[in-house]
Amino acid sequence: MHVSDEVYGYLIAIVTATRSHPDISFGASPRASLQLLKAAQARALLAGRDYALPDDVKALVRPVLAHRIILKDTFRGETNGADQLLDRLVADITVPTEAALETR
Repeated sequence: MHVSDEVYGYLIAIVTATRSHPDISFGASPRASLQLLKAAQARALLAGRDYALPDDVKALVRPVLAHRIILKDTFRGETNGADQLLDRLVADITVPTEAALETR
């Protein structure tokens, strides 16, 4: 299963952002990065592709990472607080363009 450098960089940027976000006490671990990568590869395989896309990563951020981060006290009581925070975090990260992916 092929994962381009751009898609891998996108995945790493998302996970790294969880570690530096001001509303997250403990971000996703390197092991979480690997699980997100494997999940994105599996999603691509189920879609009949032999390569992962940024959309595969984006679609799996919530299910893979939400339970792996610990929010600061101000967000802990909120329903779906982790999901909402991850959505905002992903929205702030530049998605690799199709042109960048095709140059490989």
